[in-house]
Amino acid sequence: MKRLLTLSILLVFVMAASALATQTRVTTMGEADNIVKDVANVILYPSTIIQYPKAVGAEVYDDELSNFYGHLALSEDPTSPMAMGMYFQTYNDPFPYGTPAGWAQNLDNTRLRWIFGLNMGDMPVALGLMYDQASKKFDNPGDESEQSFTRIGFMLGATLMEKLEAAGELKFASWANKDVTGEDITEPTGALYMAFRARYWMDPMGKWTLVPHFGVDLKGEGYKDNATDDERTQAEVNIDFGMGLNYNATEDVLMVGDFGFKITAKGTKYEPAVGDDTEETTGTLALPYFRMGLDAMIFKWLDLRGGVISQWIMETYEPGEDQKTTTSYASTSTYLGAGFNWGNLMIDTEVNPDFLENGPYFISGEDTDGGLNWTVSFIYWLD
Repeated sequence: MKRLLTLSILLVFVMAASALATQTRVTTMGEADNIVKDVANVILYPSTIIQYPKAVGAEVYDDELSNFYGHLALSEDPTSPMAMGMYFQTYNDPFPYGTPAGWAQNLDNTRLRWIFGLNMGDMPVALGLMYDQASKKFDNPGDESEQSFTRIGFMLGATLMEKLEAAGELKFASWANKDVTGEDITEPTGALYMAFRARYWMDPMGKWTLVPHFGVDLKGEGYKDNATDDERTQAEVNIDFGMGLNYNATEDVLMVGDFGFKITAKGTKYEPAVGDDTEETTGTLALPYFRMGLDAMIFKWLDLRGGVISQWIMETYEPGEDQKTTTSYASTSTYLGAGFNWGNLMIDTEVNPDFLENGPYFISGEDTDGGLNWTVSFIYWLD
């Protein structure tokens, strides 16, 4: 009877995985992707693709299988490894400030995510390419309107001394917004994005490993309204610095922690053709933030995961001169996850706590918003 019950619960998890939303293992450990080694790191640190050269994965968002990726080993020589990754997605990346609302937001624009990595001497390096594009154009008598959007991005990553992992990103975007006569309604005055991140794996101290990490990203976007000649620009800076910790409590139990701060500064400037310029700013300071996470093997085929991130936040908003609002509060997010392992197949889930409390509808009669799992990810190792 116990075996039947265990098998029934397992089948419910697996069946739910094919129908519900999904995220990666590191999210359920407290959004710890910056301080835990995982295949998900490849998006942040592309040079780590050398560590995961043979994998096929899939993810589900909002009841849709919307992310599929594959890593291929181009060279299996341990002295000169080489790997390539392709990511195919069906959802939209955020559009720049000033892009006309309503036209292409319903069009999937993510076309390509490509990463290529190899060893240069003893240093893994990688190059990534991102391409987003969506458009709608009319070529009819009396209607030559057009709305189009294009973004191109590059990533470069390297691993130094097997301890320092660093990556940089650079992205450019542009769009067209034309009326029925083919004239520009609005036009971009700039859309540039830059980011840099790094982490360092310190030498283990027994069961402890410290992981200091740092990240900064900058965004500048603007547009001109051709009807009024007014211009608007928006700039944003994010800085994150933390000290992560990996604690191998036992061979089958990993605990993680993180302590740090994050600063976000955002400003919007209005430059009307007539009148004075105005500017509003928003600042957000998380000082400090804490992360805690757990990944523990329960059975050979089952892992239990949990995590929390708590932030002490202070926000300031200044809509103009001599105007300021300050808000202070705490923000806490918690996660519960499970991982299933059968040979080379792994299925990671983010469990919905409501389901654990209420159970399935045919038992409790309670509707469980989000079903059994909120997020799930699949990966198959090609060994």
